[in-house]
Amino acid sequence: MPETTLEPIAPDEAVRLYLRDRQNELADATIDSYRYKLEKFVDWCETEDLENLNSLSGRDLLRFKQYRAQDLNSVSLKGQLDALRAFVKWCESIDAVEQDLHNKVLSPSLNDGDRERDVLLDSDAATDILDHLARFEGRVNFGVSCDRRQRLRAILQLSLARHG
Repeated sequence: MPETTLEPIAPDEAVRLYLRDRQNELADATIDSYRYKLEKFVDWCETEDLENLNSLSGRDLLRFKQYRAQDLNSVSLKGQLDALRAFVKWCESIDAVEQDLHNKVLSPSLNDGDRERDVLLDSDAATDILDHLARFEGRVNFGVSCDRRQRLRAILQLSLARHG
C-alpha cells in the first residue's frame, strides 16, 4: 500500500473544518458538544506546543487522556475521548494524521451503573416538568413517581416499559 503524504494542519484549523464538515449531518446540540470537547483538545495541543497534527502520536493521545482524566469522571472522559476518536478518524481522511491513529484513542470501559446517578428533583422542578408533560396528555406516569420521590432512572424505565 502506498505511503500517504500528510498535509500540515494546525489543531484549531482542523477542528473548524471538522465541525463545518459535520454540520449538515449532526444536530446543533451535537455540534456544540463536539466543539466544547474538541476545544479542550486544542487547548491541550497549545500547552504541549503541538502546532501540526501531522506529528500527533498514540503517546500524545495517551497524555491527553491522562490530562483530562484529572478533571473528569469516567463517563465524561469516555464522551470526551469518543468525540476525539471521531475527529481523529476524520483527520485521517484529509491526510492530517497517520492512518489508523483513531484506533489509539482508548476510551475507558464503563461498568453497569456508571451512567446512572441518584438525583432527586425539588418540588419546583417536578412541577415545571409536570406542567410541560401535561401538554402531552399524560403519556408518562411522571406525577406518581415524583410524589414518591423515585429516582429519575425508574421514571424513564416506567415510561419505556409502558410505551416502548
